Amino acid sequence: MTKKRVLIILLLFSLGGVGNYMFAQGVTLSSCIDSALINNNKLQKAKLDVDIYNYSKKEALSAGLPQISATGNLKYNIDNMTMVLPGEIMGKPGETLAVQSGTKYNSDANLSVSQLLYSGSYFVGVKAAKVACELSEQLVQKTEEDVIYNVSVTYYNLLQLNQQMKALQSNLTMINKLLEISKLQYDNDIIKKVELDRITVTKTNLETNVDNLSAAIVQLNNVLKYHMGISTKEPFQINFNDTIDIPDNLLALDFNLNHSNRSDIQILNTQQKILALKLKGAKTAYQPSLSAYGQFSYQAMRNEFNFFDGSKDWYKMSFVGLKLNVPIFTGFNTRSKVQKAKIALRQSEINLNDVNNWVDVEFLNAKNKLANSLKSVKAQDKNRKLAMDVYSQTQLAYQEGTTSLISLLDAETALRQAKTGYNNEVLNFKIAELDLLKAKGDLKSLLNNK
Repeated sequence: MTKKRVLIILLLFSLGGVGNYMFAQGVTLSSCIDSALINNNKLQKAKLDVDIYNYSKKEALSAGLPQISATGNLKYNIDNMTMVLPGEIMGKPGETLAVQSGTKYNSDANLSVSQLLYSGSYFVGVKAAKVACELSEQLVQKTEEDVIYNVSVTYYNLLQLNQQMKALQSNLTMINKLLEISKLQYDNDIIKKVELDRITVTKTNLETNVDNLSAAIVQLNNVLKYHMGISTKEPFQINFNDTIDIPDNLLALDFNLNHSNRSDIQILNTQQKILALKLKGAKTAYQPSLSAYGQFSYQAMRNEFNFFDGSKDWYKMSFVGLKLNVPIFTGFNTRSKVQKAKIALRQSEINLNDVNNWVDVEFLNAKNKLANSLKSVKAQDKNRKLAMDVYSQTQLAYQEGTTSLISLLDAETALRQAKTGYNNEVLNFKIAELDLLKAKGDLKSLLNNK
């Protein structure tokens, strides 16, 4: 999304809510997509996942930094420890002496430091954390593409339903005029009541279809709000004057497929990198690890609580050391982990190959669907115009009394079906166009071409 488009959306919010603005102006596909890329809940969750993975990367890096901790301890001995000593040390052979040792109060302060010097699993873990961050960003991109696709499909469906509504209302207007004429004819005994009733039945059916279509538009409007991430309570209406352009041919479209543009392929490649690192990490369990550590302490032992008396002594203790851990035998645990990691990596390679093959299928099917849909649109357009001519001629013939009412009603039904067929094929063409962009991994081109 361009910075200019983001600023426009933010301005709409600051002017009293994007919903009210949309209700007043009517929303274009461009505005719907822009709103969805800001407010869609799934997309916001995916972006938060990026933050989580970034902190996970920092968490992995922290294990290689110095680990410093400080502790303090104060202990009051209610009863000091008793030691039993042989009487010989006091010149009382054959006897035992019970001697209490220690002081009433003991206190110590410790500072511990450790530093990892070498660990193969640490370095592999850091690399895996960085690759996981790449994966989270690719998942955001995939979610953005899904949002763009869902918003576009829903938007075009709404446009199609609106066109269908216009067609039904147009037919209903014609039937109402015909009903007025037929009532006059019936009052003058020109037609029979059964003919008048047939027109009334047709009018009622059309009114029912209009009501059902109105309900479907409301429901689909709510679905679009959901994809856009706005409340269903927000006043909202798309721009029903927005037109769906149908090209004369497909020469201007790009039919080149690059598998690397597909976000799902990118995700699988990154997951394969993570699995390869997981295998490498499992193998590092055979390697030794080395760390350094040290501790600095002060201790005080008193029979009175006078630790803050500067004249009294605190006894210092300190040490440093190295710790080497050399794995020798783990009961074949490491070997099993390595084998599992190898199998998982092989599975990912098979899965990647399978998805690449399926991408080819999707792309070819999308191309064929688009070409066939364009033919169908042209055919249905001709059929619609022909049905309109037939209805006009039949209506004129009926007014002149040279054709029957049944023929006129049949012509009206044929016209309504032709309009519906044309609108459906226009919708199918736009969805086929979206499917082709999705198959190419090029849905984001809609952000620049809207």
